[in-house]
Amino acid sequence: IVNHYNVGKLVQHVVASWDLTRLYATVSDSNRLVEIDPATGDKGKSIPVAAPYNLYFTPDGSTAIVMAERLNRMDFYDRLTWKRRFSVKVPCKGVNHADWSADGAWFLATCEFSGNLLKVDTATGAILNVLSLPKGSMPQDVRLAPDGTKFYVADMDCGCVWIVNS
Repeated sequence: IVNHYNVGKLVQHVVASWDLTRLYATVSDSNRLVEIDPATGDKGKSIPVAAPYNLYFTPDGSTAIVMAERLNRMDFYDRLTWKRRFSVKVPCKGVNHADWSADGAWFLATCEFSGNLLKVDTATGAILNVLSLPKGSMPQDVRLAPDGTKFYVADMDCGCVWIVNS
């Protein structure tokens, strides 16, 4: 342990920035991201965003996507100014984790509480497809396979990994 910070209520994740120059603590109940300098360990600025459960960056680094889980939406921000560009309401409960297709044109997002996967257009945020996993599924993390042909989706409830073709 190198330090302790009071950053607010309900820290969900710590996420590296697109360029790896800072870390962000997603402080969901305090509606903010808190920067941490990974080189020094110093706490940086607090960035107001709504309900940040998780945070992702588009492959080109231009956009930050906040998974506002409790609001059932994804918020797309300018990565440098943190001005919200647009929000996308999701047709599921518990949107939280994501990973990109090999070409970066779309991403797959998990919906933990409704057992769905969303295929989302990277540029527009449009929901391209909704895949329902078997009843009782609770998909959590998702990762693209190294060969880019499939995604691995960890399911907390069944203790299994779903394989989804990309």
